[in-house]
Parts: sequence; structure tokens; C-alpha cells
Amino acid sequence: MQRLRDFAGRIRPEGFLLALVFYVVFSFLSFSLGLFAFAFLAVFAPLVVLLKRRKALVAVLFLSSSLAVVLFGAQSRGEAVEGSFSGIVIDARDSYFLLETMNGRYLVYEENSTRERLDFLRVEGRTEELMIAHYESRFSFEEYLNKKGVYKEIRPEKIEEQIAFPFRLRAAGVAFLRSFDEKTAGVVDSVLFGRGSAESTVVSSFEAIGALFYLSGSGTLLGAFAYAVEYVASLKLRKGQASGIATGIVIALSFAYPFKVGILRVALSRLAKCFLYARKKPFSPLVPGLLAAFVILAMDFRMGLDSGFLLGFSLSFSFALSGFVRKADWRKRSLYSFLLSSSLVLPMLFSSGSLHLLSPLYSLFLAPIVYPFHAAALLSFILKLPFVSFLGGYADFLLAVSGLLEPADIVVPVLGDIAIFSAVYYLLLFLFLVFSELGLSMFRKGTAVLGAAFLLLNCVPYSSLLGESVHFIDVGQGDSTLIISGGEAVLVDTGGNLSFDMAKEVLVPYFRKQRVYSLKALILTHGDFDHDGAKDSLISSFPVGQVLDEPSDFPFRFGNAQMENINSFGGADENENSLILRFELASASFLLMGDAGKKTEERLLESGTDVDADVLKIGHHGSDSSSSYPFLEAVSPSLAVISCGEGNRYGHPEPAVLSRLSSLGIEVRRTDLEGTIELFAPFATSFAL
Repeated sequence: MQRLRDFAGRIRPEGFLLALVFYVVFSFLSFSLGLFAFAFLAVFAPLVVLLKRRKALVAVLFLSSSLAVVLFGAQSRGEAVEGSFSGIVIDARDSYFLLETMNGRYLVYEENSTRERLDFLRVEGRTEELMIAHYESRFSFEEYLNKKGVYKEIRPEKIEEQIAFPFRLRAAGVAFLRSFDEKTAGVVDSVLFGRGSAESTVVSSFEAIGALFYLSGSGTLLGAFAYAVEYVASLKLRKGQASGIATGIVIALSFAYPFKVGILRVALSRLAKCFLYARKKPFSPLVPGLLAAFVILAMDFRMGLDSGFLLGFSLSFSFALSGFVRKADWRKRSLYSFLLSSSLVLPMLFSSGSLHLLSPLYSLFLAPIVYPFHAAALLSFILKLPFVSFLGGYADFLLAVSGLLEPADIVVPVLGDIAIFSAVYYLLLFLFLVFSELGLSMFRKGTAVLGAAFLLLNCVPYSSLLGESVHFIDVGQGDSTLIISGGEAVLVDTGGNLSFDMAKEVLVPYFRKQRVYSLKALILTHGDFDHDGAKDSLISSFPVGQVLDEPSDFPFRFGNAQMENINSFGGADENENSLILRFELASASFLLMGDAGKKTEERLLESGTDVDADVLKIGHHGSDSSSSYPFLEAVSPSLAVISCGEGNRYGHPEPAVLSRLSSLGIEVRRTDLEGTIELFAPFATSFAL
């Protein structure tokens, strides 16, 4: 109790109450805003501690008002408008750019775009809601745009350049990258310019170990460079002068990266540090970062959701909490600071349904390896002398290192929504720190055990332990169905995509989320690419017991189910030869039609085959070449599932099919509208259809 009284005497009541209120309020907000809660905590907790009561309350009022404005603006998106839109480019890629106008931010698609940040353009066209293809567990471009405040796109009819930004970094970068082979160019593009595509080798390699966050964190790299310059300069100059030199270099480099939050954070922190040195008064090392955070959020509150903001200020937050450690040894404090900042950033490393627990440690190991590559690439770019052989060999080395680390990676699937996971995680961390400060070792150890149990719980295959389930996975325009019964899992079809690896980026991450660690069988209904295109990659990257693709492979038993193929008629094309799979699970019957057409449906009815089913996976993605009225009437399902891609070029599902289903009173669910569709039946019960 004495320790508790001592602790209470060292804090201001209003500061403690504000910190507690902020944690509760913003953790609640995180259920809908993801990691927004952490963005607030990273700024507010140190502010409340460092500022006087009145200043802290003013800061809270200002930032809370900004939050309200942003949330209101996110809901008030308006209707479609046709006309002329003038604004500046805030981000640009080869196929699109983002336009900031007086009315909001817009996505504008443009093939072979050469736009640069800060170009002033006039775009004539019509605004529409974002129409972006989505896939299960894969990076969501729409969410990425929403975090930047982009909710609409402009369908351009004419684009006019009013004022061109004189420094053409993208054009110079593209010309520079042509000097290298595709692999080396991907590494240079990611490390130097921070814009590697999701399809590049380096991006997929570092993402596999959860270190992509650190690889392209250009603000982190620039900050390390600034500290190195300041350290060298301070050997002969005063601290203020050394800081001024480093700041000048950072400011000069930041003009090449406008609207990059990580770069902006470092530049503003440096400016604040110079200002504080000029006052010739002692200041906390935390203050420059906090001032920078305040300015960034005042400029645009949406920047609080940017990874560059969250990652950079997590370290500042760890310094604010370092008072919980009473050890004077600087080595132990440095280690604690690293562990704490890693703990704070961990939920931000959520990727494809999983957490990579060793990624902070990997970042510590990779940082001194990546920084020299970044410096060499930057020097090469500035001097226009590409060190082709050196950078090529270095790129191979980086990829080899990530390849060696991947097998040792510890991946924890995330239970439920990442926002809920983050709120629970931060609550446990908060309690651990408080109990550590109070010296309540029993409670501290109990919280640590509870945290470890929380992470381990995420690895338990609860779905298969508690019941049976069928998952119609969102693979875009294609088919893939996961069936889990009696602790065994079977996958029917894999989907396929020519622009990315469906197995590694969609299927395997989804299996992790479902705590599926192996497949008893991979069943392929037929050889169309949208059904078996990811077969080879899946077999090479995930344990698969056997592959079944012939009628003679059936009946096949797994878990509590037996699967039969009821198409033994054959046909002239691939679709007519498609396996038609029927099975019963938890007192419900399922019929998966593959791409079988009306001719096969007629043969099934004429032969008297039992086609009755509670759940029907509609044939050929809802094409009118399948799902005839007599067949639907014979199957008489309670639920029909259609697997197709959003806005696909085939027009699936066709209105005629939807009309027939509606006339028969059959409930319809579609992956293009709601993503992955999961049906779960707890043991001793049936599916709620």
C-alpha cells in the first residue's frame, strides 16, 4: 500500500484521469477506426504528462475537434457529380494519381501516368464511388485509400496540366531503375523510393517475415541518416550547430518526397529541435517529436492513420513510458525501450490475418543491412552513376537474408477483428506497465501470463474443435471452397489470378486465420485457370495430403463427411466434365456445381440422380449457361451461393439467373458483395440456413 501511495503522490490527478479517459474512449473508437486509438495514445499520453493542465486541455480540445471534423467528412461524401475538378497531385503511381481539390480527395486512373506530386491539374469527368476488386486477406487498396481520405474516383474525360512541379522525381526514378534487372529494380524501388509494387520479389519476400513495414519506412531511414550526420558534426561543433546542419540536409531531401508522412515527421521534428536549441533552455528529448505530431495532425488528421506516423511515434511513446523502469544502466534502458516500442508497434504488423512475432527482432537485425544499401542507392541516384553490379549483388544478399529468416518466423493468427485484438492487447500492455511501476510483481506476472495465453489462444483451431464449417472464399472471379470437419480440412478449387499469387496472398493467409495448418486433400473440379490456377503454388507453400481431380477418386471420406461426385456423364468441353460434388455435413446437404452447364443438369435430372441440397454453390459463377429453372426447382435449396468477382467483365451473375432464384424464394449470397461467406455449425446442431 505504501508503494501505491508513493505512486499516487508522484502524479497529477488530472493527468492520470485524462490518460485513463483517453485510453477507454479511443480504445472504443478503435473498434471502428482500427489503430486510430494508438495514434491518439502516442501523442496524448506524453502531452498530458509534459504539458501543464491548461495547455493539455487546449491540445485535447483542438485534436478532438479535428477528429470530429474528419469523422463527419468521412460520412459526408456527397452524390455523383459531373464537371471540372482542379487540384494538386498528392500521390502518383504508374496507373493512377490522387487529386486534392477544394471538395475533397479523388482517385484518378491514368494509364502510363507521368504525374508528379505537387502537379496542379484540371480534370474533367464524373465522380463515382470507388469500384475496386477485393480478395480475401489480401492488401485492400480501398482501405488504403480510405485512410488517406479518398472515397470517390473521377472517371476522367480530359486531364490538363496547369502547373508542373519542376522536380520530376518519378521520371528520374523510372529512368534510373531501367539500369537494373527486374529483381534489383524492385529492391531499389522499395528501399529508395518506398513504392515497390505488391508483385515485386522484394515486397513479397519481406512481407513474408512481416518486415515490409520497416523496409519501406523512408522516414525511419531518413531519421537514422540525420542522426548519423548530427553525430559526426557534433564532434567538432556545438549541439545546436550540428542539429542545424542535419536539419538543413533533411529539409532539402524532404522536398523530393512531398506528402510522405514519414519524411514530414522527421523534417518537422528536426525543425522543432533547432527551435528549442535556439531558446537555450533544457528540454525533454520527447518534445520535438510531440510538436511534430501535433503539427501533422493539425495539417491533416487523417495522417494519424498512416503507417509512417504510427511507426515513428511508437518510439516516442516508448520513451515516455520508460520511467516505468528504474534501472539506471543505459544499456538496460535501451533494451527496454526497444522491447517496449516493439510491443507497441506489434499490432501494426498485422498482415494477411496474422502477426509476425519476430518481425521487430528482424527489423533490429535488418536495419544495419538495409541502411548501407539505401545510402549506396541514394548516392548512385544523385550522381547518375548506377552501381549495377554492386547494387545487384547487394539486392541478392538482402533477398537471401529474408529467405533465411522466413523459416524461423513465428506467425500467430489473429482471432476475430484486428481492432478488437488491438484493444485487448493494449489493455493488457497498459496493465503490465502500471503493475510494474507499482511494484506489484504478482499482478505483473499474472498479466504477462494472461497476455501469453491471449496470443496462444489465437493459434488454437477452435473452429474445428467446436463444430463443422464451410467457407466460400473470396478469390475474385473464381471458385474456392474450404470445408472443415472433424479436425480435417479439404479445399475444393483454388481460384487463380495472373497478376498475383493467389495461394500465398489469399488462400494460405485465410487458412492461418481459420487455424488450418494442413489440407487432407485438394480437390479440383476441372482445369479452368479460375479454378486450379493456384494449384502449383499452394502445393509448394502449404502441406497438402493429396490431389483429387478424377471421378475415380470418389467417394472420398474426411472428418464426419463423405464427398461424392455425381457427374459421370462426361462431355465435349472442360465445363461439362466438371466434377459435381455432393456431401452432407451437420444434418445439411451441400451441392457444389463447379462450372457444369445446363446440358449436364438435364442429364442429372433424366438419370434420376438425387440432387436435393440445402446449400447450392451455383454453377459457372452465376452464368446463364447454368442453373436452369427445372434444375433449381429439383435441388430446392434454402441457400444459393455465387462465387464471382466484383464488377467482373463477364457480367456474372446474370440477371436471368438471379430472377429464377428469386422466383423460387431461394436466398442468395454472393462473394462479390460480401466477401468470404462462412457457414458454421456448432457440434450437435445444424447450419442455420
